[in-house]
Amino acid sequence: MALVLIAEDHRDHQKVIVEVARRLGCTTMVADDGAAALTAAGEQRPDLLIADLDMPKMNGVQLCRAFRGDPLLADVPVVLVTALSPHDQARIGSCASMATVQKPFDITELSDVIAAHLAVTAGESGRPPSAPGPRVADVLLSCVDAGLTACDTTGRLTFYNDDLSDFFGTHGAGIPLANWPERFGLRTHDGRPLRPEQLPMARALSGESVRQAGILATDRLGRQRWLTLNARPVRDEHGEIIGAAAAVHDVTAGHLSHVYENCKTAVLEALAGGVSAVAARRQAVNAVGTGLNWPYVRLWLRDPVTDRLHCDATYAAPGEPPVPLPDSFAVGEGLAGHCWQAGKLVWVPDIHDAGSPVVPQIRAATTFRAAGAVPITAGGQVTGVMTFFSRNPQQPEPGLAVLLTGIAGHIGSHLQQHRADDLARHLAAVTDDYVALAGHEIRTPLTTVTAYAQLIAEMPELSDDVREMVGVMERNSRKLRQLFDQLLDLAGLDSGHLMLADGPVDLAAVLREAIDDVQETAAVRGVTVVTPVVDDLLVRGDGARLRQAVTHLIDNAVKFSPDNAEVSVRLTRDDGAALLTVADTGVGLPTNPTVDLFRRLYRGDNARHTDVPGNGLGLALCRTVVERHRGTITLTSNRPRGTVATVRLPRHDA
Repeated sequence: MALVLIAEDHRDHQKVIVEVARRLGCTTMVADDGAAALTAAGEQRPDLLIADLDMPKMNGVQLCRAFRGDPLLADVPVVLVTALSPHDQARIGSCASMATVQKPFDITELSDVIAAHLAVTAGESGRPPSAPGPRVADVLLSCVDAGLTACDTTGRLTFYNDDLSDFFGTHGAGIPLANWPERFGLRTHDGRPLRPEQLPMARALSGESVRQAGILATDRLGRQRWLTLNARPVRDEHGEIIGAAAAVHDVTAGHLSHVYENCKTAVLEALAGGVSAVAARRQAVNAVGTGLNWPYVRLWLRDPVTDRLHCDATYAAPGEPPVPLPDSFAVGEGLAGHCWQAGKLVWVPDIHDAGSPVVPQIRAATTFRAAGAVPITAGGQVTGVMTFFSRNPQQPEPGLAVLLTGIAGHIGSHLQQHRADDLARHLAAVTDDYVALAGHEIRTPLTTVTAYAQLIAEMPELSDDVREMVGVMERNSRKLRQLFDQLLDLAGLDSGHLMLADGPVDLAAVLREAIDDVQETAAVRGVTVVTPVVDDLLVRGDGARLRQAVTHLIDNAVKFSPDNAEVSVRLTRDDGAALLTVADTGVGLPTNPTVDLFRRLYRGDNARHTDVPGNGLGLALCRTVVERHRGTITLTSNRPRGTVATVRLPRHDA
């Protein structure tokens, strides 16, 4: 087991370095200053010295020189930890330290440096291995979750661990460093090609300490992978560079997670901001193609008439030639039809494999390697399919599968919302037609019936029986006209044909007027309307319409209350809202959901079984008026019996 001597006067930093070394399987000795570290090394020779540059009694440079001047310690590798800037670190080289670690450091960087220098030391020819033997270094390196490599001054790799073999293949160890950019397609993370002298190992051979260098590479399976590298020069006892060591970390998962999140955001923005539904879908498909760097993406929608998939939107990368695709697919035909039939995400890692659902003309005419398709569903039915193609191998990757399934769900919701909007527009048109019809075709004959009934009632020669029947006709004609007037009023408010006034309204005054409106009805039944004195409370809107709604709520409470009961009406301030409550002790709410009470022409069972007249339009009208004023209205049960109607409106004086 390798012994690491840690010379660090900062106790917290000391604890961190000790923990990192122990996680790598090393034993540790610690010293608070350089002099104590030199004494400890004389008693037990370490395999590696990690020293802080700035320490009392003997600093890191002095300690390093002391090691180099001692024949028993001269070959011990030294790693200096320093807060100096890279520009000021040039003077450290004179002490022949093998590497420096810049403060602040992270755990990964420190682990890489310790493991790499122990590996290089164990592998140097002609030098006896540190006790208890080279097997310790082998086991230690196998515990490091990173690719580790080292090279000599010519760029020939002298160490190449299993992680790198799994990534680049076992033959990678025999490829000179200068040939790696071309052989593995090495680029920066933003896609710029790397020259051999720009490689982190080459920079380390020039004396530079490289941290978190980003590289885009192609692995042995042809897949693009995003890597970060830490590289350091390796120096001999005289301070001369004898090679370089590097640790390679695969950060593909984190990079792709960021790419997927950006792609999802772009798709949502496209669906939300399109000038039309068709344009929004085209922009969403473009966002998928550009965000995932795919050369070709196509959205197919199901035609309900032919029951075939037809192209709705296509993305082709710049310079991409046309793809020879059929105009439509039936279920089970081609990649799109296969996905439609399966009803789930379909992966095709290689479109040229036997059994590939991709049509032959695409396989013959393109250089695509992989493909896939995801179903678009709406209302539990497959309504479309999105297909995509890639020039790189594309394995079933869980993060990508989640992204594509989510995007397909958003497109399906967009299609469903678009259909709902079409239905809403159609319903609005039907409502307009209904308003026009009721305004002329129904009112005209109803006016005639009412007028003739009134004329007949005024004829002196009528018998009492006939006069009574004519009176019934006249009363019911008026009720029918009142019903149609309310329906027209409600339809006009819903459609926006009836405009509301917009000005300051004293809701307290509206409440007093509404109570006056129902006093006669309440007095007949002995019902008392109780309300505290309320100061001015301003809202903004149409005073007449608000009075209409408030009057109906209080009138409802009076009509459904038992004789000699009490109706409580309260108007208060609730934060930035005006809060109006009307509570009665009447029949209460029906067993049906409360929302049914606001439906047009709906009357609950408990209301229908009373002798209280009504047509089921009053509460619907109240809700429409309140919502047109940006307010809310709810009905809840009163205790022990009855109903509480609550209206909240934004205050104008808030």
